[in-house]
Amino acid sequence: MAQNKNVLKMAKKMAEARNRIIERDTTEIYAAIAIALYRMLDMPDKEKYDAIHSIFAESQGIWMQSIEEKRDMVQKCIEETGIDIRNFS
Repeated sequence: MAQNKNVLKMAKKMAEARNRIIERDTTEIYAAIAIALYRMLDMPDKEKYDAIHSIFAESQGIWMQSIEEKRDMVQKCIEETGIDIRNFS
């Protein structure tokens, strides 16, 4: 019985660590995309913040819709844009 509790505690710690890594990586990815958009958007600097914010808000809406529809995000991207993000490098 004690061994089961130890296994459960270890599994919980591992899941928490994984979630922290995912959250950190997601934040880093969004930061990199924000910088790329800021550099590449052809508009006055003072308008870029709102544009990038709108793009991220739209992406969150798309993400939530994909979850609700139980759709694969990569496949949705391919279907809507022709971009296969798995093959980017």
